[in-house]
Amino acid sequence: MTFAEKPDTRQDPMVEYARRQVLADAPWAAQYFDPAFAGDEEAARFLVTAAQNHHRGLLAVVAYFARMPAPVLRAIVSTAWGHDHRYLMQAAGERVSLVRSVLKAAEVPIPDLPETITVYRGGLGDDPRLLVRGLSWTLSFEVAAWFAHRFAGKHRPLVISAEMPRASVIYFCDGRSEQEVVFNRAPRRWTHIPAGAATQAAHDKYEREKREAMMAELASYKRRDEVDLCAVLPL
Repeated sequence: MTFAEKPDTRQDPMVEYARRQVLADAPWAAQYFDPAFAGDEEAARFLVTAAQNHHRGLLAVVAYFARMPAPVLRAIVSTAWGHDHRYLMQAAGERVSLVRSVLKAAEVPIPDLPETITVYRGGLGDDPRLLVRGLSWTLSFEVAAWFAHRFAGKHRPLVISAEMPRASVIYFCDGRSEQEVVFNRAPRRWTHIPAGAATQAAHDKYEREKREAMMAELASYKRRDEVDLCAVLPL
C-alpha cells in the first residue's frame, strides 16, 4: 500500500474522538497520533505504548473501524489485548463478536499447529458453563491451572479443556509464555477438569517457571548494566 492509498482519517469523527480522549491524558503521544492513523506501523506502536492503559482498547477499536492496514492494527492490538484485555472489551461495549472481529483483522501470525488442538481455560466460580464463554484459551494446562488457582481463596478454581480445529484460531500470543489462543467461536464441547492436587501442582510449576524467568531477565539486565558501566569507566 502506497502513502496515497492509505486511509485519510483526519475527518473521521471516531478518530477525532480518540484523539481528544488519548491526548487529554497523554499529551506526549501527540507526535505519534497522525502518523499512526496515516498508516505508519512504528508510530502506531509508539502511540499505543504512550497512551494510558485505559485508552489502548479505544485505539484498537477505532483503528479497526477506520480500516487501518493489518500491520498498523496489529501493532496496536498486540499491546491493547496483550496487556489490557478489559479495556478492549469495554471499548467494544462488551460485545464479544466485535472483539473477535478486531483480533481477526489484526492478522496475527498463527504458528504451525496440529489440525486439532487441545486448549485449556482457567478461572474462578461455580459454573464452568460461564467459563467456556471467555475469549482467551491456552495451549498449556499449567497456564490454565495458574489462572484458576492464583486468586483462589473464597472462590472455587475452575479448569476446562476443549478440542478445537486449528482453522478456527484467529489470534495467537506467546508474549508472556502463556500460549494464548482466541477462536472465531466458543467451543461447543468441553470437559471440566476438577481442581485438586494435579491442578495445584500445575499452578506451582508454572509459578516457579515464571519466577525463574523473571530472575534470569533481571540478571541479564544487571550484566548488561555492568558491561555498559565498564565501557565508560577509566581503567
